[in-house]
Amino acid sequence: GRGPARRTLERIFGLLDPRSSTAAAVVERQIAPALQGAEIAPPRVAETIDLGAFVAEAPLGLVIGLDHRPRELSSLLAMLAIDAEVRPLPIVLAAPAESFDRIGAEARRLARFYGLSLRLALVDGVEDACDALEAGVRACRFETIALLSGAAQIRAPGWLGRLERAFRARNGQCIASPTLLFEDNSIRWAGAWLEGEGTERRICNRFVGYPLDAIGSLGPVEVAAGAMECCVLARAAFIEAGGFARGYFTTGEKGLDLGLRLRMGGAPSVWVPEVEIYVVDDGELARPHLGALAALADRTSFDRRWALAVSNMRG
Repeated sequence: GRGPARRTLERIFGLLDPRSSTAAAVVERQIAPALQGAEIAPPRVAETIDLGAFVAEAPLGLVIGLDHRPRELSSLLAMLAIDAEVRPLPIVLAAPAESFDRIGAEARRLARFYGLSLRLALVDGVEDACDALEAGVRACRFETIALLSGAAQIRAPGWLGRLERAFRARNGQCIASPTLLFEDNSIRWAGAWLEGEGTERRICNRFVGYPLDAIGSLGPVEVAAGAMECCVLARAAFIEAGGFARGYFTTGEKGLDLGLRLRMGGAPSVWVPEVEIYVVDDGELARPHLGALAALADRTSFDRRWALAVSNMRG
């Protein structure tokens, strides 16, 4: 089953001391390969509820993915509603089916209050926001989709229009992503960049932790991979790439893996520095040392899958 494979492996983390060499060896040689080899079914939309005049085949639509953690829907939908470029668009709100009692009534009330066209997609098999986003993409037929993780918070109106224009400037053959910020306005993500040469080549986040002023007044620039927490891309490209990989514990490596597959499929990533979005993520695993071990497992899995391809990529 989908749930037991990952959750059983996560429970093993609680038995390991992340500071020991033994823990690293167990993660690299046993846990990471076990998750990579597990047969994990994709998330499945169990039910959809349409609110307002929802158009499933619109040229452009927004897909929001929620995981099991409580999120403040009122502020997010309020920021979407006051944005003249977003308010007319159809929105898919994908959430775990078991969260319906918590968010169903709230979504109905807010959609009615703001006059939004919203499809609530209740999803079985959600373990993180990537699962919800993928199910949301499959619950509509928008030609172009804007993905937005439930951990994202809109900083100012106009964000989607600027991302879409960057996307259209590449004839719709790219993934356009904004600058992601921590709550203190320092940089969380400003492009995934290729660094080093040959077998030493790695994908790095150069600006993480820097003040926002560090990136200056750059225009859109091509990077190794985009940020799936917020981006604009063609739905067909997402479907053809196969969506998010299942063999990772965290959303970071899932997004990077998908970004590289999209790049290899002819849809490079473009970072649009002028667009800024907050991403407030309180950790995908409850205890910090579990997060460290999950990150190690994901990096091990990613390197096994991508090291050779990354070493041969052009910057």
